[in-house]
Amino acid sequence: MGEFSSSFDDKGVFEDNDGSWEADVEEAEPGFWMPANPVVGQKYYQEFFADEAEDEAEVIEVGGKCNDSPRHL
Repeated sequence: MGEFSSSFDDKGVFEDNDGSWEADVEEAEPGFWMPANPVVGQKYYQEFFADEAEDEAEVIEVGGKCNDSPRHL
């Protein structure tokens, strides 16, 4: 688990892989895609690698409906 990212310049030429990381390497930790039993106000990391990848999420509603039809994206 982790993240492999690539950066490209304005012309589409590859520049680097800065921001890539792997869980359990240099204390990087995988996060959760989403909690099994979410509670409004609950916060969690989607990934965590100090100063590199610190994506967080917060549960703002439970029991809502989502339209995942491609025409609504």
